[in-house]
Amino acid sequence: MNREKRWTESASRGSNTGAEMQDHGVVAPGRDILSTMFPGFNWNPALRCGDSYPDDSRPGYGLCTGTSMSAPFVSGILGMVRSLFPTMTAANTRQWLFTTSSKGAAPDTYVGHGAITEEVIPDWEVWTPLFSFQGIGAGKGYFYTTVPQMASAAVEGTLRPKVNTGSNVYTAYGNPLDIGFGMPTYPGTAVAPQVIGYISSRIKQPVNAFSSIDLVPLIRMSRACGASPWPTCTSATSGRVTHAYTNSWYDAMQNFVATRGFRIDGVEGFLWPTRRNCYGGTGKALVRGSTHHSAPSDQSEDYGLFTMQETNSHDFTSLPAAYQHEQTILGYLYEIPICLNPPHPPLPPG
Repeated sequence: MNREKRWTESASRGSNTGAEMQDHGVVAPGRDILSTMFPGFNWNPALRCGDSYPDDSRPGYGLCTGTSMSAPFVSGILGMVRSLFPTMTAANTRQWLFTTSSKGAAPDTYVGHGAITEEVIPDWEVWTPLFSFQGIGAGKGYFYTTVPQMASAAVEGTLRPKVNTGSNVYTAYGNPLDIGFGMPTYPGTAVAPQVIGYISSRIKQPVNAFSSIDLVPLIRMSRACGASPWPTCTSATSGRVTHAYTNSWYDAMQNFVATRGFRIDGVEGFLWPTRRNCYGGTGKALVRGSTHHSAPSDQSEDYGLFTMQETNSHDFTSLPAAYQHEQTILGYLYEIPICLNPPHPPLPPG
């Protein structure tokens, strides 16, 4: 397939055909695809693959043809699907790809399920669970993630960053995950998922009256005891791993990375900047509380996320006593999964 999504005989070089293609094949652009190249090197002149194609005007960029060019399209799209629906299994993700492709209803031995279509990324309002954990033992605080595999690492003790001493195991707490997500346990574990609430997996919700509103990111950061600017651990903080969260890149860089030695791990999802109720789902404030009440060099600081009803006075007394410092409303989430759509794409029976 070329860049205009037109099937050509020359584009099929190296592609599979036959029963396997009909069972689990799709097609994606693979002819004359622009990609990064090693400057001045041509990989395969017979396929016009290298830095010199289509000309020498863009060193480090060139065209190439083959399944090595088409496979990244499929992988990238599946990554986007899993980002929107992180609780989908690999089998369900694969089946959703086949179902939404151009020949999904009648695959054949030549093009399989056909070309990937825009339907693979549904135009839905999507909400995903924010899994919640509390550390086991002294020096372990809270941890939150929307990624099931990260959740598994937390309960198994393999979550990074990891320190040389102390336990790295977390225990799930919160409310049971809604059964509609079809995930009775964290992957590879016997632990039932627990959540603090449900947040958006996209920065804009596309299909409602609020689609013009940019949601705010939930940025996760971490610091292991001994990380810069603290090259050694004190006896009181040995084995401590701290996770912190913010809704601002400026806050992350200036107040956590630059001054407190945190690193940015990624964006877990997105929060409403203001409270919103929808179809019986109640929006609550997500509040960051801290045990920090001294100089930033205090290695014993910890951060937790807590939900509360918004009031005009912003009364934070409902937070645990130890975390009633530096209280900040990061945004708003839902306590139950809402609004219009299932937690992942529906699949054909069987």
